[in-house]
Amino acid sequence: MIFNQFEFLFLFLPIVVVLFFAPWTRRARLELLLASLMFYGFSGIEHLVVLMCEITWVYIVTMSTRTVKSRWRLALAVIPPVLALLYYKYTAFLVRDVLGFAPEDNHAVFDLFTNVVLPAGISFFTFHLVSFAIGRYRGVIDPSPSFRALALYTAFFPQLVAGPILRFNQVKDSIRRLGEFRLAASDAGKAASYIVFGLAAKVLIADTLGHYLKPLTARPTDLDPIAALYVLFGYSFRMYFDFYGYSLAAIGLGLIFGFTFPKNFLRPYDSRNPRDFWRRWHTTLSYWLRDYLYIPLGGNRSYRRNILIVFAICGYSMARGGPSSSGASTTPPW
Repeated sequence: MIFNQFEFLFLFLPIVVVLFFAPWTRRARLELLLASLMFYGFSGIEHLVVLMCEITWVYIVTMSTRTVKSRWRLALAVIPPVLALLYYKYTAFLVRDVLGFAPEDNHAVFDLFTNVVLPAGISFFTFHLVSFAIGRYRGVIDPSPSFRALALYTAFFPQLVAGPILRFNQVKDSIRRLGEFRLAASDAGKAASYIVFGLAAKVLIADTLGHYLKPLTARPTDLDPIAALYVLFGYSFRMYFDFYGYSLAAIGLGLIFGFTFPKNFLRPYDSRNPRDFWRRWHTTLSYWLRDYLYIPLGGNRSYRRNILIVFAICGYSMARGGPSSSGASTTPPW
């Protein structure tokens, strides 16, 4: 289920809003969590099981305040979610493209790795769980929150599929105050504006561009130079407005329930250089990579090595070289 589907806009969302603000509501946090799990369950029950198993695992491993600060405990918490992410996203690529096994080779042992259905939003909820575990290890999330709070932070449906990537401390107060939250008229208008403009960007611009680009990308070898340039620029803006629109809608949906999400895109195509671009494009991902990968690896002290590792992990194929300072950076280097 996605935000521009009829079932979401005219069935799921109105029902959730009515139940959330109903005068008899006494367990708003539980109701919102159940709604989020139902939202994700539409993508497949097996994917919902994966999500809940990962949340439960991380909670069990990190709940003890006496042992959470040990490195082995941190590794025990983050390795299973990371391995699950690697399995779902990269095993088919490794088996087919790297090892060269094709379906007609009849290697039955590889069926488990070549017919993998990717759970929606697995990168985002994995990033949430990893940041939570590291926050517990560093002592910035203390005392241990309840299982329900962790589950809602990870699975909250507006940000579950496409972000923004949140830190637990950014939403813990909103989660705690859910039972007391009342939506002001000004916030309701702001939320509606975000949702309307976000869906307009996705449906009217991104999806329209995708419709015109589809026949061209179906036969890329037949493109002349002009058509190839059209595809290049068209796809760039199609991807931007699709992601940007969805992020705007997520911000609006969060406001309805008392959550303030950071903006994910800061007019990236106004950037002056590639580094400025990565400060503006998917900002919550950039800062997540900075705080949990780039700086722990040593920051600018080993810039080229670290930037290659970061971009390799997040799926990018190119990195821009050249340190900005001699020490470990606290500014996104891309």
